[in-house]
Amino acid sequence: MNDPDKLLHTIAITEVINRYCAAVDQKQFDMATMSQIFAESARVIRPNGTITTGPKEIGESHRQSFSHFQATQHLTSGFLITWIDRSTARFRANLVAMHIWAEGEGDPSAASGDNYFLAGGVITGQVALATDGWRITEFINEPTWRQGTGFQQMLKMFKTK
Repeated sequence: MNDPDKLLHTIAITEVINRYCAAVDQKQFDMATMSQIFAESARVIRPNGTITTGPKEIGESHRQSFSHFQATQHLTSGFLITWIDRSTARFRANLVAMHIWAEGEGDPSAASGDNYFLAGGVITGQVALATDGWRITEFINEPTWRQGTGFQQMLKMFKTK
């Protein structure tokens, strides 16, 4: 792969990961959106080790868990792309995610403006080039720090498989 091709593919890989974060923040978990982001056999590994597989299951799981939030914002930076071959690559990026609890969720003793949690960490995974663009085949979210309220309630939302 020559340098201009590598640069174009790096931009496209970064874009598909950012499209995933945008879909989460906009709560767009329909099959059409998830299929434009994830490969059919994709795996998402959540911070507690829960694994969801395939665009449909990933979308349904996210719809359920993110319904507990009024809003979220996932910010990525520092992308590093490691090429395995011409159609497969691994990625690493930093992630900071803000979660504003919906009414009645999170910490019931917190003031409404203080009922949120913030998490920062690293996302890693793999992507593969499909006929119509890059798709995530593995996405791992590894928080390194958390701050805010209601985090224990969030952990209870996820069931380890």
